[in-house]
Amino acid sequence: MIRVRRAQDKDIKRVTELLAQVLELHADLRPDLFIHGTTKYTENQLSDIFADEKTPVFVAVDDSDTVQGYAFCILKEPAFAKPEEFMTIQVQETARLCAMLEALAQLSKAGKKVAYNIEGPLTLLCALLPMNKVFSALRKPIGKQMLSQVEEWIVRYAEMAVERGAKIISFADPIATVDILGSQMFVNQYVPCLLQLLIRLQERFPDTVIHLCGKLTQSLIDTKQCTLTRWEGQKGQSYGQTLTEFCGKGGIVGHYCLNYLGANRNYLELIDFTEKRNENER
Repeated sequence: MIRVRRAQDKDIKRVTELLAQVLELHADLRPDLFIHGTTKYTENQLSDIFADEKTPVFVAVDDSDTVQGYAFCILKEPAFAKPEEFMTIQVQETARLCAMLEALAQLSKAGKKVAYNIEGPLTLLCALLPMNKVFSALRKPIGKQMLSQVEEWIVRYAEMAVERGAKIISFADPIATVDILGSQMFVNQYVPCLLQLLIRLQERFPDTVIHLCGKLTQSLIDTKQCTLTRWEGQKGQSYGQTLTEFCGKGGIVGHYCLNYLGANRNYLELIDFTEKRNENER
């Protein structure tokens, strides 16, 4: 039976062994970035990390209390205490963002079909504010202002990515699922915001594919907010090859995960919000 507990100094040797195994896998795949036979942390560094309440490490141990897996965590305080503090912030091209966009541009120039990941409104808001304050604000007039501000950020990020050659916008919003929000908040508050954002993205980038993550798609299906239509590619293709074939056609796809591009799946599921849009217009 596996149980999880905080890492202790007695686990350092075993955690070091597991870290070395992971490093060797990385070095096999990317020898230009990782060096065989090296270690990520010294024993003293691991001891300090284990003891720091801001960097807790959890280990999965078996019946003999031997470590079989680990999770390194970092506790961070939200950047802001209240919505008013970030309402006027604009998207800034930081060094990290510029590096990512430059890599995207180079890959696109080399003929690659690049998918660029963008987080959805609630996940972005919960990175800026404590989650309880986000949900509290959503029930007040300022909630609509927050969502409108985040929508502008997302459209701008997408614009920068598409300008540099992104063919697919990978859209995920892990906080925005029915099991977290509840069906009432998901349907009445989140879906209208999502729909408005997706319409803007489609109108602004008609040839770009928008790929919704599987969990978000499932929440939309469970609450009857969309319908699915199958689009089939060539037989024997992987999911990644099918997506590549579909690139340039535009539209919203989902109900699957981009982490499984190599899976034997020669079809896409197109997401249609027509019925929901008609309902909103009535």
